[in-house]
Amino acid sequence: MTEEKVGMRFVELADIVYILLKSYLSKADFLQLMNTSKRYFQDLRKSVLYIRLDSLNSERFCNDKAFMDYILSRVTHPDRQISLILSNDSVHKYAHLLFVHRIRITSYNDYPIPFLRAKGVTLGWSLSSPDLTPLSHLEWVALSGCKGVRDISPLKNVKEVSIFRCENIRDFSSLGKQETLHLYCCPKLKSVINFSGIQKLWIDTCERLSDVSPLYGIPFLTLDSCPEVQDISGLGNHERLRISRCAYDLQGYHILDTVRDISLEACAITDVSMMRKARIVELRNLPNLKDVSSLANVRQLTLVNCKEVEDISMLHNVKVLWLGSLPTLRRYDGLECHPKLTLSYDQSGDMSTLTKFPGAKKLYLNKIDLSDFALLRPTFSRLMFLTLTTDEKLELRGCEDIHTVHLNYCANITSTKGLGRNREVKIVSCDTMKDVSHLANVPIVTIWYCRKVVNVSCLAKVPRLKILHSG
Repeated sequence: MTEEKVGMRFVELADIVYILLKSYLSKADFLQLMNTSKRYFQDLRKSVLYIRLDSLNSERFCNDKAFMDYILSRVTHPDRQISLILSNDSVHKYAHLLFVHRIRITSYNDYPIPFLRAKGVTLGWSLSSPDLTPLSHLEWVALSGCKGVRDISPLKNVKEVSIFRCENIRDFSSLGKQETLHLYCCPKLKSVINFSGIQKLWIDTCERLSDVSPLYGIPFLTLDSCPEVQDISGLGNHERLRISRCAYDLQGYHILDTVRDISLEACAITDVSMMRKARIVELRNLPNLKDVSSLANVRQLTLVNCKEVEDISMLHNVKVLWLGSLPTLRRYDGLECHPKLTLSYDQSGDMSTLTKFPGAKKLYLNKIDLSDFALLRPTFSRLMFLTLTTDEKLELRGCEDIHTVHLNYCANITSTKGLGRNREVKIVSCDTMKDVSHLANVPIVTIWYCRKVVNVSCLAKVPRLKILHSG
């Protein structure tokens, strides 16, 4: 198959899935591919193409090596990946692909042959063999719900390792040489003494972990939902540090004076003066925080759901400011028209925070109780970017001249009426959306996972159009 025969160049993964494959496969096979791969479509946003080969019966597709080579050859950018989803029964059919292309392989059953040319593999809950030795040469390995796996020492030299819900792994001491390590819901993780050489480390929902002092100096460190982590005084000297939902009465905040990119969420901190030298500070759900005057010179600041903060008038030098749900805010002199101000709101937040900053150019509204955006539009005359998520039947009046509009998971918006003069519109997972005819003159349109959007002929002249699994 040549580009001339196809009639266009395919440089985007979405093009390959929804145009090239659709034109090549029979209708029954294409529908089967879509229906059996829905759970993986989220990753298309990350430029990962999943092809569930074991769901297809087309001999033409299965045996046409030239066609598969053509598909894989279209993805040349290093950030774009091909991932084949294989089962025990189908892996041998496509063995030639493993030797020809350095591609990602995803198998949720087993690995009956070594992945000699693959970059990495994701193995899931039905993995029958606990021996990970055949994976020791890969660049990355992800284990998800592998209850049979106990020994992970074969992964000691793998650059990137992710372990999710593998409840029978007790010994993590063989890890530590990785560039990137992500541990999620590993109930038996207690010691991280060997992790000091890791460059990027995420530890999430590991309830027995308490001593994190060995993690001192790891450049990019995230600790999330580890309730036994009560003291961070042994940490420090990180490029970026994220601490979220650990012990509420966390101790050792003084070490934050060595960190330039800080994120804190859900803790009892009252004094943030040690962060004055940071470049980026993100503070969320801090109910006892009142004084943020020491953050006047940080480059980028996020304050969301900090209910006792009353005065931010000193933040004029902050280059990028993100505010949301500050119900007791009284003083914000001169920040009403901050040049790089973003406002956010969710259903548990405080709407009054929005109306205090009419000069905001970016607005994120999540689960907002609003029937007509035109009621809010006059407040934000300079608005350039709007993201909406709502279950309400919302009219989009007043949105037509906003530069960029994103509609995400808007369950009861059926039409794009109210849009049309925008520069870019993106619609994602709006299950009742049907009519997109108003976007005919919008230069950039993206429609993802809107199954009731069937007629898109009206968008034929849109210069940059992407449609993923719609209709």
